[in-house]
Amino acid sequence: MASAKDGGTTRRAGSSRSSKKKQEPEVSPARWAGVALVIAAIVGAVFLAMLSPSDPGTESPQQPGAEAEAEAGTGADASPSPAATTVDVPVPVVTPVITNPGNGTLTPEIEIAVTVDIPEDVAVPKKHLELHIYAGSDITTLEKPKAGTTVKVQGVRLLPGENTLTAALGSPAGPGPVSDPVVVTLDEDAPRLTITSPKNKYQTYDDGVTVEFSSEVGARVRIRNEANKFDQPEQTVNSGGEGSIFVPLKRGVKNHIVATSVDQAGQLQEASVNVWRIDGRPSVKLKFPQSVDPPEQIRIGDEGKDDKGKPMVDAQVHFNLGGTNRTTLSESRQTNDKGRAAWVVEVVGSSSPADSLELGVVVISPTTGDKKSLVRNIALK
Repeated sequence: MASAKDGGTTRRAGSSRSSKKKQEPEVSPARWAGVALVIAAIVGAVFLAMLSPSDPGTESPQQPGAEAEAEAGTGADASPSPAATTVDVPVPVVTPVITNPGNGTLTPEIEIAVTVDIPEDVAVPKKHLELHIYAGSDITTLEKPKAGTTVKVQGVRLLPGENTLTAALGSPAGPGPVSDPVVVTLDEDAPRLTITSPKNKYQTYDDGVTVEFSSEVGARVRIRNEANKFDQPEQTVNSGGEGSIFVPLKRGVKNHIVATSVDQAGQLQEASVNVWRIDGRPSVKLKFPQSVDPPEQIRIGDEGKDDKGKPMVDAQVHFNLGGTNRTTLSESRQTNDKGRAAWVVEVVGSSSPADSLELGVVVISPTTGDKKSLVRNIALK
């Protein structure tokens, strides 16, 4: 019996322990995962709170595409971002002055430089200041000009004919008042120039020739002779478009005369002619006896030619024959169509102790009056 009770007691005790063990809650892996998610959510909320717009050092997140929509300005409540705000500077109220080129200037250049005075009282910071040069519809801009200075703007383009130039200062807020206009004319055509007299290859015995010309009114004409280095100072063409300059010539050579016309735009034109100044000095050849035995009749012959070797027709020839204690005999003749003249003279005896006679001949050109003189001696037997 005792044994039976002990055994029963033992089973009940074991049953009680087993029941308590089943009543204790067990933490499953799924529950641990849920706890981890809750903790992560809390941490994330704290992090987002730190990055909220209330923090001046951070930017609020934008929805995808919001940045592009703001830049394009297509959203209903679109407004410019701070970076796109216009700089708060005034419009210039002072007027620059174009000092070069002057009004009425003519130029052959397609692109020119324009000099402008910038006033001192410019109420615009230099970094925002601009200078605009207007030439018709074309605008040339110089950035950051300094107030109170004179600046030069290169590369201002012109169109053929008259161009009205103006200048203005500008800023991001807009352009200021425009300067007084300056008219500049682009003249790409050289002036006309014609030598009307003398004609090319003209010949003359004169020591100079008057060169007559026509050219553009107001042009400056200069004439030079390359044969003798003559260089005439410039002469302004009159209102009739004509002018004349006397040019000295070099004897016996081709005189290459060059005329140069420069118009008010600086364009240049040349014309030239060749003029021959014939050498009027005659060449003389004498024929006479080398000795004479008075009383004797002798013949003195003269032959005159021009610088081309052609007979000098109608030249004046003056003969003289004399000696110590002798009467001088003289005679004048005129050359024939062969350029010849002759004198027959009687040489008489004399008590003079001289042993020779002196023969003198002077030939005068019929065209220029140039003279050629010869002196020869004739022995006396």
